[in-house]
Amino acid sequence: MLESQNNKKIRAIEWEAPTHVYKKRSPHLIKLLVALCVVLSLLFLFITEYVLIFGVWVVLFVYYLRITIPPQNGKHKISDFGVYWYGDIIPFSHIHAFSISVEKPEQILRLYNNNNGLSSVSLILPREEKGREQIQTLLEEHIPRLENPVETDTEKVARFFSRVLNID
Repeated sequence: MLESQNNKKIRAIEWEAPTHVYKKRSPHLIKLLVALCVVLSLLFLFITEYVLIFGVWVVLFVYYLRITIPPQNGKHKISDFGVYWYGDIIPFSHIHAFSISVEKPEQILRLYNNNNGLSSVSLILPREEKGREQIQTLLEEHIPRLENPVETDTEKVARFFSRVLNID
């Protein structure tokens, strides 16, 4: 608990968690993606689209970095004023709902934003049950909870390709 200028108690919950969910991927996945990039590069070479060839390999490189380097731990904080996310505060007036989803082995807190810029913010919840309950109670006092998380277009596309390519 913190105290504000008018001696009112301010609740604040802080925890440390990874910045994103990390799953160790099979080396066969990288081989499959390299083979797919080679085929696409040959296709784009025949139609002389050199920029697309470069783009395909850049996307592969970024994806490779994402799946091979474990995430760093970040500090997260929720108070009566809002959610602190990477040094910025998102006031509760800018959040219209939240949801909690499970991505093994983590639980993800997703905050849905009102403005058009950033549609949602995702935070990994602490592993302790008590900490998760405190966060959920504090959020439910300020914003409504969605029982079924809204799936973004990016998540739908990723789920489709993981199903087609048989990637877990």
